[in-house]
Amino acid sequence: MATLAQASKKYLTFIELTKAKAWPTIVKETCALNGWNDFVGTTPLRKLTRDDLNEYAVARAEEGASNRTVNLDILALKNCLLFARDSNLVPSDKPLVTDSWKPLKHTTPRRDLMPHSDVAAFVAEALKPMAHYRGQFLADYIKLLAYSGARKTAGLKAEWKNVNWQAKQITFFTKFDKWVTVDMNPKLEAHLQDMQSRRSASGFLFPGDYDGHQGDPHKSFDAVRTAIGRTNVTLHDFRHYFASHAVMATQDIMLVSQWLGHSDGGKLVMKCYGHLCDKHRQQLAKKVIF
Repeated sequence: MATLAQASKKYLTFIELTKAKAWPTIVKETCALNGWNDFVGTTPLRKLTRDDLNEYAVARAEEGASNRTVNLDILALKNCLLFARDSNLVPSDKPLVTDSWKPLKHTTPRRDLMPHSDVAAFVAEALKPMAHYRGQFLADYIKLLAYSGARKTAGLKAEWKNVNWQAKQITFFTKFDKWVTVDMNPKLEAHLQDMQSRRSASGFLFPGDYDGHQGDPHKSFDAVRTAIGRTNVTLHDFRHYFASHAVMATQDIMLVSQWLGHSDGGKLVMKCYGHLCDKHRQQLAKKVIF
């Protein structure tokens, strides 16, 4: 009888070679299925039970995984089992163990508003003379994330050829192999102009020795956030800073969603930042003229 290790190997090979799914999805499902293989061992596919799923969920929770992560892990298992059924590795006339699984409850966290002073504090610390390795780069990088909402890797790989000064836009190559265009707000435009005045011959905004651009900034960032006593802040929080202030300033959820590279029509933006709009409803209502 086929084991999960055998089925997952065939499934992952198939989706990778046929490009049936995006590469980031393949990576995530590979990690999830490796976890499943470690958990169930050599148990045959046909002998997997609902109790196995429950025990796995508990084990992942004890490791600190969120309910959303557990749900995604079980979805990866379900996709593998569906492939196994289509490949006659398990009977086609019997339900899969994942069919009865009800996703665990998960609430998308609402993001608190990061004040402008926080961004200023990080930038000021990074720019302290002789205080931090790659300080100027880190200050510029933080400001780019904060003023554009770019994801971390997309920001690192940003190129000057994708800065359109006439249209006042910058385009990032980001998650899921997507191109995301962000319209320049005054802060972003001024920051890019300042960076251009210091530009080297490289085509990257942040030139370095890692494939032509700067490498992992986390070690430098850790030193800065430790110095100012803000170890709870991550680089990804500057993307949330952009999103929250953009929601409050524009009230155009669809546009903010496009700037962030979301493809859900603004649903995630509303879940994370919708409460920030509530604070401004009365002020907005006063602007309605009949």
